[in-house]
Amino acid sequence: MIHMRTKVQCWGNSLAIRLTGAARTVPHFSENMFVDLEISEDGIHIRPEKKALKKLPLTESQLLEGMTPALAHADELISPIQQEWGQE
Repeated sequence: MIHMRTKVQCWGNSLAIRLTGAARTVPHFSENMFVDLEISEDGIHIRPEKKALKKLPLTESQLLEGMTPALAHADELISPIQQEWGQE
């Protein structure tokens, strides 16, 4: 966590706070990125926008539908020998 003192300034017809140095690199802020603002009587909390998880076209059960040990190549699994377990 970084604590710093800065000044609210005019930027056109708006108010702005400039983020410099670690104030922008620690939360990984970059130009043109979207952020989430949480505003209350106590102040403003700014976080990088959380990326929504992409909806995948198939569910796990759909991908595994019809899977059998033969189709999963379970017949190719081998048992480790004693040496591989560190037991000689």
